[in-house]
Amino acid sequence: MKNSLILLFLLIIFSSNTPNLYINKDKIDKEINDKIWEALVNAICIIESNNNDNAINPRSGASGRFQMKTIYVDEVNRILKQNKYKYSDRFDAKKSREMFEIYQSHHNPTKDINKAMVIHRGKHSKKYINAVKKEMKCT
Repeated sequence: MKNSLILLFLLIIFSSNTPNLYINKDKIDKEINDKIWEALVNAICIIESNNNDNAINPRSGASGRFQMKTIYVDEVNRILKQNKYKYSDRFDAKKSREMFEIYQSHHNPTKDINKAMVIHRGKHSKKYINAVKKEMKCT
């Protein structure tokens, strides 16, 4: 991951068409943070359901690629102050991602990856956190 970030940084610097070497650190930081966030989201989906939009946990009722419970949908609708999402939207890749982002933006506006895993899981689990982090290194 570190080597990938360094490579990304160098590509951004040397792919510029402008003659000066002014580096927009904020832009680079945002691009790096966006890639890390995307790796986190992908890792969560792999750990939760192996990216299976039709996955259902028979014990908890958690559903979809993010393995969201109905209370997750209820919380997103509460945050939005409208009933925009239905329980069936947990099975829709696009809508479940939207719900994930709304939930995280509200409860984790700084996009802290450790906090994101705990918030999504609903509890602190070292086993879960380690599994997600290990998967992030593979993506």
